[in-house]
Amino acid sequence: MFACRAGTNGSQPYLVNAYFNNGGMVMDACRIEGFGGFEGKMKMAKVNGTGSVTLRDSGERSDLDILGDITVKVV
Repeated sequence: MFACRAGTNGSQPYLVNAYFNNGGMVMDACRIEGFGGFEGKMKMAKVNGTGSVTLRDSGERSDLDILGDITVKVV
């Protein structure tokens, strides 16, 4: 994903909700926003399974909910 922007004024908690089976994802220059009382409640992704996530200028590991054996690299 490149230069994505996600914002919510409702109960959409994640930009991405994914299950990896030895797969991966790169998020490059992505941002999240919250409006109308949802500031700080949205996260980049919820990722489950086995694989990897690379964040390039896209926040910190704490911006992800990780379940399973997911490796996170922040660059």
